[in-house]
Amino acid sequence: MSTHDRLADRRTLATHLVETIRENIITQVYAPGRALRETELAKQFEVSRIPLREALRQLEAEGYVEIQPYRGAIVTSITADDGVEIAEMRSALLQLAVRRTLPRLSDADLQHLTDLLAAMEIEPDGHRWGALISEFHALLFNVPDRPRLMGLLQALQMQSRRYRVYLFMSDHLRRLAERCLRDLADACQHRDPELAARRVETYFDTLISGFQAEARVHPPGDANWATRPD
Repeated sequence: MSTHDRLADRRTLATHLVETIRENIITQVYAPGRALRETELAKQFEVSRIPLREALRQLEAEGYVEIQPYRGAIVTSITADDGVEIAEMRSALLQLAVRRTLPRLSDADLQHLTDLLAAMEIEPDGHRWGALISEFHALLFNVPDRPRLMGLLQALQMQSRRYRVYLFMSDHLRRLAERCLRDLADACQHRDPELAARRVETYFDTLISGFQAEARVHPPGDANWATRPD
């Protein structure tokens, strides 16, 4: 195997480790404050420590862990205030994004947004519903001509995943999101970027209010919060 192939395999393995460890943090298999020791993880995943270190550095960049001297990677804590701050930042940046994206969307793209909403409204499984909303966002807020904006959006999207469990698990919040996204899709059908931007702001303001109400009852980071029923 060539050096290039070995490096490619290592990057692929590191990506797999990032995705697996990230999902374990989101679902609190690895709870906030837990030390993720390299020796234990290497044994668990049957990998060497080199791709594991790469994975942990990536997770630190995403805000999921903090690498501390002599302690290793520690799963970061999450709070309702952090969730609100991330949502407020995403709202501001996505308003910029939709103004650029909407004029480029085809009629077929706009129809696909409507189809995704229809699928959301009949999807009973919270996690499959989450995949649909991710596809909706990916289509509507795609700004490859603004790489810095895209980079910020992707970083915030990764950080927001620890809080999106509220959407997955709360039927009430899902219905709120669907109504706001329906209004957003209608603004897009009229091809009005400024109206669409205002609808993005309303969408996030509504979700923030709903999240804060849910968080008072089920604070982020509490035991079993990520797997609670509606």
